[in-house]
Amino acid sequence: MSNLKNVSRNNPVPLYFQVSQIIENEVKAGTFKPGDLFSTEEELQQRFNVSRSTIRKAIDDLKQRGWLIQQVGKGTFVGSYHLSKTKSHLLSLTEELREKGIEPGTKYIHVTTESPSKEVAEQLHYDKEVHVIKRVRTADGVPFVYITQYLPGFFQVKDEEVGESVYKFLERTNGLHLDESIHVVGAAPADKEVAEALQVKEGDPVVTFTRTTFDQNGRTVIYEKGFGKAGVYEYRLKVTR
Repeated sequence: MSNLKNVSRNNPVPLYFQVSQIIENEVKAGTFKPGDLFSTEEELQQRFNVSRSTIRKAIDDLKQRGWLIQQVGKGTFVGSYHLSKTKSHLLSLTEELREKGIEPGTKYIHVTTESPSKEVAEQLHYDKEVHVIKRVRTADGVPFVYITQYLPGFFQVKDEEVGESVYKFLERTNGLHLDESIHVVGAAPADKEVAEALQVKEGDPVVTFTRTTFDQNGRTVIYEKGFGKAGVYEYRLKVTR
């Protein structure tokens, strides 16, 4: 399937998936550039000579896998950075990137201490002052995630100590084992702050995520809110009955 260039009705693979694979290959090859307004359903229908329902199913598949992003009122756009996450064990962003052979980096880091919002206090189960770490993470030097991390104030945190991975910092300095997390992924238009951090246009579609991480005793130790360039993650779940 990786070298598929044309739809064939003699191919046992469903037509929608043939279309989906062809478009995915073209995005990977640079035929479509990240952020480009993508072809309309009518254009794709004429190109591949298949039904509208087949095109819609192919587009839905590409959206689910991060290759296309739907922006309400503006159209469908080509996803930008694409990082596939298939493993179920807990990794920091730094570890995820290195597993993919991508060099992680940090373009900006700022640490403050402040009173938590209601949302942060509820997630951390902690209503006293919290450490707030804001960072722009890079992949091979390109900004692709803007993330804010909240830690309970009883941890000792300094800019120079946090480094590339907050997970590693907590495990090294506090003897913790970060055991599990709850990760929620969504989408939204970029506001001014996010657009500047990720070097995209205000209003461009971005991936949103929150992650609440627990230590070996079930205590909440990190709450994270992040924004990634469209297509930053692909989540694959294996389910059994």
